[in-house]
Amino acid sequence: MRGETRSSGCYARNVPRLAKSRQTAFDELDRPCVVADIESRFAPNVRVALGDVSDACCASVARTATALAENHDRREVPTGHGAALVRHFKKRSRQLEPMKHPIEYRFALVELAVLGGISGGWAESGLSLTTVKSHKTCIQQVAQQRPTEQVEREQWRRVVEIMLNSPDHTADVFRNLACALVWCGYVSPDQSPATDDHLGQLFGAKREEFVRFRQEALRWLPWLLKFSLSSPAGGLP
Repeated sequence: MRGETRSSGCYARNVPRLAKSRQTAFDELDRPCVVADIESRFAPNVRVALGDVSDACCASVARTATALAENHDRREVPTGHGAALVRHFKKRSRQLEPMKHPIEYRFALVELAVLGGISGGWAESGLSLTTVKSHKTCIQQVAQQRPTEQVEREQWRRVVEIMLNSPDHTADVFRNLACALVWCGYVSPDQSPATDDHLGQLFGAKREEFVRFRQEALRWLPWLLKFSLSSPAGGLP
């Protein structure tokens, strides 16, 4: 009994300590960080902010931060963007849990989509995704990410690429896939633009419609990934 009380007291003291260290990490991530300092300064704070996740998950965030910095005029992660990026990964990974894939696959899908969003300038004003052509362009921005040795991300990229190049898909399929990818990859330091309401407006859809579209794509994406991995040719039906 005495031991249990001692353990409970230790846990109670550690909880606020842990919360404080994570908040400190998020505060550090809110500061600008040049490309050269991402590995030494940014990445360690990512690990503290995310808590108990694998090295692969932290590396997904760090690679995305590097791409963000390299795409910026000053070659840095701008003020406020680092913490927003980490929160986005954490939130979307949790929301993708129904996929029943390991967390590394969920982080890899978010990474791929965010990289497409960075190269495509999705968070910039004026984005409109109301036509089949714009949906295919959005998907292409994800599919054309450089092939990588990071297995999980490359597997997702190949699925997206095959979907894009398939002549059999309807306009609805392309729209739904674009909705899912933008939902995964749209990051802004201001959290409000990443809501279903705002993202739905980009597609000219009501919130309920947008949610239905993206959820439909997120239902069959894991199945397509599983099928492509089990297929000798690595293709899709």
